[in-house]
Amino acid sequence: MSAGTQVAYYLDTQTDALLVGEATPARANNFTCPCQDITLPHSGFIVSVPTYWDVRADPRPEIAPDLPMALSSADFFAGHDPVLDAALAGLAPAPSP
Repeated sequence: MSAGTQVAYYLDTQTDALLVGEATPARANNFTCPCQDITLPHSGFIVSVPTYWDVRADPRPEIAPDLPMALSSADFFAGHDPVLDAALAGLAPAPSP
């Protein structure tokens, strides 16, 4: 399961939060469940397998933001986050007249 998708899902469906940025990389109909680790016999790799599937009835392929903002590779490598800048500008107190 994706913890980020879980948080976005609950913020989107149970609060008045304004989601800003990019869509989630996972379906809104993400599942939650306890998983069990299994060791693959030939490779020795360990994989986690769900023991049951608790599916939400949400058909969206993603959780889209209310205010879409993309992060370019140039911004990323320059250490610049326009989404964070926009959020912080929105939280800043209004200048005094």
